[in-house]
Amino acid sequence: MVVMMENKNFSEVIGQSNQPFTNSLANNYGLATQSYACCHPSLPNYLDIVSGQAPANSTDDADPSAHTYSFPTLNTQLHAAGISERAYAENLNGNGSVSSGSYAAKHFPWVYFPASTMPIANSTSLVGDLNGSSPPSFVWYTPNLTNDEHDGSVQQGDAFLRGFIPSVQSTAWYRQGGQVIVTWDEADSDNSGVNGGDGGHVPTIVVSAANAARPVKDSTRVDTSGILRSIEDRYGLTHLANAANSANGTIDALLATSSTPPTSRSITNAPRATANAGAQFSFLVTTTGTPTPRLKKHGRLPRGLHFHNNHNGTAKIWGTPSSRDSRGSYSVTIIATYGKGKTKQTTSQNFTLTLSG
Repeated sequence: MVVMMENKNFSEVIGQSNQPFTNSLANNYGLATQSYACCHPSLPNYLDIVSGQAPANSTDDADPSAHTYSFPTLNTQLHAAGISERAYAENLNGNGSVSSGSYAAKHFPWVYFPASTMPIANSTSLVGDLNGSSPPSFVWYTPNLTNDEHDGSVQQGDAFLRGFIPSVQSTAWYRQGGQVIVTWDEADSDNSGVNGGDGGHVPTIVVSAANAARPVKDSTRVDTSGILRSIEDRYGLTHLANAANSANGTIDALLATSSTPPTSRSITNAPRATANAGAQFSFLVTTTGTPTPRLKKHGRLPRGLHFHNNHNGTAKIWGTPSSRDSRGSYSVTIIATYGKGKTKQTTSQNFTLTLSG
């Protein structure tokens, strides 16, 4: 999940006593201490974090009626890979293309791409969806102009996070390995950056069970394209535009899904396999570590294939893929959960199945 806040220097948030909850997240989970926005003003940062590029004509914050774009985005990739997704906005206005009241289209990047297939919804349905039988794998969340600190104070932003983060942590989506990236779009009085960027030094926090068990402060220099790069890596996707440039950094250290070294608890099978349409297929998922983990997967396999937890530290992907399914790659996330309650730890693997025939 990505949650985008607004217009604050790193030093205006981190270490400030008037934002106790935000700082508790930074201290008790994961904090990127050298995270930077790509540019000014708001809109190009929102475009960059979902596409890896900030077009030269996106130097204003006008609604989509002024400019739209046709280049690929994370939505393009997730949709092609069959990975579920949904974008939420507070006080969403209609289809989101027009700013109104406390909703700002410039903070909801998907509406700038007419070909986008990203499902959008008002924020009121978020918790129910995350507790549903098929929660979205990738989630985008846009707070309103008060809660994101654009019009509201830092205290109001802190109060928003104090209510929002625990509500997400209470959901099945989070308990099954969900991770929440909270980042700010740009600094309000800073033009520093990474790899030629000038958006300024901003906070980026990652809330996850793994980081709660072993809090991380990472000094890797990263910008918005670098955050996209790490998200793409988690789903086994290729890198879009500037996300392909390693000079833009990553937040990989904050998105580790296991709170113990991978040599002790890990998923050990190959991360990819090939199946033939109409032919019987079987693949064994294997793990190391104790106690015996519970295994499940997120994402869609081709019709005819099934995932079964053997309850002995292994699972099986098996069946006969339907010849009616499109040939291509299907990406799922395999999640191993060790223990319960306070001792529970998880690790995951992005697994790609190529269907040929």
